[in-house]
This record gives sequence, structure tokens and C-alpha cells, in this order.
Amino acid sequence: MYATQAEAIQNSIFHKLIEHSSATEWGRKYTYTQIKKYADFQHVPIQTYEDAKGYIDRMRHGEKDVLCPGKVIWYAKSSGTTNDKSKFIPVSPEGLKNIHYRGGIDAVALYLRENPESRFFSGKGLILGGSHSPNYNVKDSLVGDLSAILIQNINPLVNLIRVPSKEIALLSEFEEKVERIAETTIHKNVTNLSGVPSWMLAVIKRILEKTGAKHLNEVWPNLEVFFHGGVCFTPYREQYKQLIPSDKMHYMETYNASEGFFGLQSDLHDPAMTLMIDYDVFYEFIPMDELDSPKPNVVPLWGIEVGKNYAMLISTSCGLWRYMLGDTVRFTQKDPYKFIISGRTKHFINAFGEELMVDNAEKAGTCLPGNRSASAGIFGRSGIHGRKCQMPSPMAHRVQCDAGFHRKIPSHTGYSLTGNQFRLRSQTAQGHHPPGAGNHRSPSGTFPRLAETERKTGRPA
Repeated sequence: MYATQAEAIQNSIFHKLIEHSSATEWGRKYTYTQIKKYADFQHVPIQTYEDAKGYIDRMRHGEKDVLCPGKVIWYAKSSGTTNDKSKFIPVSPEGLKNIHYRGGIDAVALYLRENPESRFFSGKGLILGGSHSPNYNVKDSLVGDLSAILIQNINPLVNLIRVPSKEIALLSEFEEKVERIAETTIHKNVTNLSGVPSWMLAVIKRILEKTGAKHLNEVWPNLEVFFHGGVCFTPYREQYKQLIPSDKMHYMETYNASEGFFGLQSDLHDPAMTLMIDYDVFYEFIPMDELDSPKPNVVPLWGIEVGKNYAMLISTSCGLWRYMLGDTVRFTQKDPYKFIISGRTKHFINAFGEELMVDNAEKAGTCLPGNRSASAGIFGRSGIHGRKCQMPSPMAHRVQCDAGFHRKIPSHTGYSLTGNQFRLRSQTAQGHHPPGAGNHRSPSGTFPRLAETERKTGRPA
């Protein structure tokens, strides 16, 4: 059906979402009961987070039936794109089930389809997640990393095939979490990993330190797949191959964000991801050359053109309506619809009528002598992938070295690597510190120790 009935599937999702939210405050305001077809939806305004923030804040204070039916008690916290403020994305029960968990299930299903000889379920999966904390004073309401929300609400049966325990997985101090994961999983039969490449690397290296092993497959001989997301895997791929030199090891990219689960790498030999069109997400797209137009020509999925850059809009069962995600995508094919993430809307350049996406600029940078990546400036003040994150200098240098960059980039340069090279969208690295990263301010924290080690030895810590 993905290959032949995309329009019918998306239309079905559209009508489901409209009917589901017709009695909400938002649905009454924009007369959802009178929306019978996609063209009727055009009067609903395009939203950014700043536009939706007032509604979401009321929901966080306990109001119900605002943007989606009922009361939402879970909010995924991700970095904001203005003034370094965080965004709080509502995660409704319907969205949790029909978007986020559907993505996880499909990731495993697609992997097994590609690898019928897999022994995936012969062992356990190591899932590296974040943490959560109370939301205002609302009873039972919490905010936190999306991964923490998923782990907190996961089916108890899944806990039988995953590590670490929920208690460890939800620890807020990242150093303690890494240490306890290493302690409790070394002797387990781990067959699969899930998480952000940069932070999973910290876990792997600690495990190798504790065991004295040179390669991870010496510790977990049945390890076969890493489901990764949050950042582009390309800068990390070689280091993972060195740490896991196994012919049976596979890597599968996912496009999951606080706002939803949108894409999966259905073919491990094709970097483009398949758009997941049968979740509770209705997609629309704005051609990038019309982004600044007061009345842009917004098109549904079946109206896109292959090879053209678009800003992506989503409407979901979590209460996001015509919400501008901030990512730009370019479709590589239809039937089924496959795409790559080409950058961020704020980094689109139109000079003298010539479109230039960030990923094209980065590709040009690969020709520079000494560059192993598309851009030399990774951790400047502008952040990663357009996110105004505040990654401390020692940590930036450590991640830079982990990614395989030889040349140290001074933190004062102001350069940043944006677009598809470093995409921080989800899990524990959504453009902000991992849990516990704030300890770089304390005298005994990790980052001061790294800086001191680097100063004494003259080598990267």
C-alpha cells in the first residue's frame, strides 16, 4: 500500500485527525466539523512553536481539550530555536501509541525483513535514554526527553528483552548512568543498540575500559544492529566500525523527533529514508523558494516533486496543527516516498535567484584540504544543526574527536555545522546538554577534568 496508495492513506489519516479533534478549542475555532476535504483545511494557519506556545502552556497547567482531546500529561522537552529557550511538545496517549511506538515497532520489523537470518530476539536490546522531571505542580504530569517518556510508558513485556533497568535508564546524571549501564550489561547477551551515536559511544568506550576488550563484539558476540538517530551517523561510522569490526553488524537510521516519528531507513544500502505515512501524522510541504511568501503554495504529500527542497509541516494527534517542523527535506523517489533531510529552514540561502541548501554547501566543503567532514566549524556559538545549544568547549572538543575530526576548531570562531551533517532532533541530544552535562560547571565535573587532562598532556582528552 505504501507504494501504490499513499494519497488514500494520507487522506484517511487527515480525516481521522480532523474528526478526532473537532470538539477541542482549536477544532471549534477553525470549524473542523465543516472540513470535508483537504482544500477546506487551508484556512487553518501555519504554526511555529511560538504560535502554539500559549496553547501548550495552558495544557501544561492542566487544561484539557485545548489542541487535542482530553488532558495531556507528558511533554517532550527539546531545545528551542529562539533565545535558547526549551520547547515543550505535548505527547498525547494517541500520539505515544500511534506515532512513537509504531515507529519503534516498524524499525524492528523492517530490519528483520532485511535480515531474515537475524537472531535479534535471542538476547536483549540496550536502549540509551534521557530523564524526566515534574511538570509545574500538575499531578502525574512530567516533562523530559522523549526517550524517557517512551521508556517510562513502555509495555512491561518489552522490559523483559531490554536493558538497562528502568531505574538506571531514567537516571538524570549522565556519568552515573553510563557507569551503571556498563556495570549491569557487561555480562548480558546484547544483540541490539538504540540511541544517539555520540552518547552511545560514551557507553561503548566505558564498557571496553571496564572489560579490557579491544572490540565490543568481544563483549557482546551476538551484537548485530544499532538503531541510531538524533545526529547524522556519517562522521561516526568509521569509529563504530573500528570498535565493532564485525561483518554481521548493521546500522539503521531513524528520523524520530519530539514532534513525531517520521522516517525509517527501509533499505540499509540506501541512505534515503521511507516516509512513514500511516501513523497519526498528516504531512504538508512548502517549496523553499516560497517560504518567505505571505501566501506560499502549500502542497500535500501527493503534490511534491522529486528533487525539490521543501519545508515540512505536520498535523498530529498530539495537537500540532500545520506545524512547521524546521527541517527541510528533499524526496528522492515516489511510490514509496523516500527522502533525505537537506537542512533547516533557517539555513536556506537564495542568492541571486540560485537556491543553495546547507547540505550542498557542506558537500562543497569536503573538497577542502585536511577536512574529513563537510564543514570544519562544528561547535561554534550557533550550535549544531541550527540549534542554539550551549555545549561546553571541552565536551565539544571531545565529541569532535569522537567524530573523527583531526583539526581543533576554536570555540570563538562562531562557525557551526548545520543541515544534514549534525541533526539534533531527538533522544537525549535534542540540541541541548545530555542529562548531567551541566556538571561542567562544578569543580569535580567531567568537563573540567577533561580540560585539565588535555592541558597537562597536550592531547585531546
